[in-house]
Amino acid sequence: SLLGRHLLRPRAAQAYAGALDAVVTDLLRRLQCQRDRHPQHLVPDVATEFYKFGLEGISSVLFGSRLGCLEPEVPRDTETFIRSINTMFVTTLLTM
Repeated sequence: SLLGRHLLRPRAAQAYAGALDAVVTDLLRRLQCQRDRHPQHLVPDVATEFYKFGLEGISSVLFGSRLGCLEPEVPRDTETFIRSINTMFVTTLLTM
């Protein structure tokens, strides 16, 4: 794809390093907070956290802005967006 060819160039990908570093930092902070709250120091639903991380990273690269998926309190509109994307993926899998 056009975007894929662009991102495969090291200099082009380097332009997104700062934005993605911030997303990774927020993910680690969020995971640590969840571990601190859990009696056995576990992340209860790590798959959902990685899903949110993926959406946050993609939005920061494609749109140049963050959705808030990794905030301590995820905005209501962002939660709706996350559910909508998940529904789209599930529907796509069911129709294949």
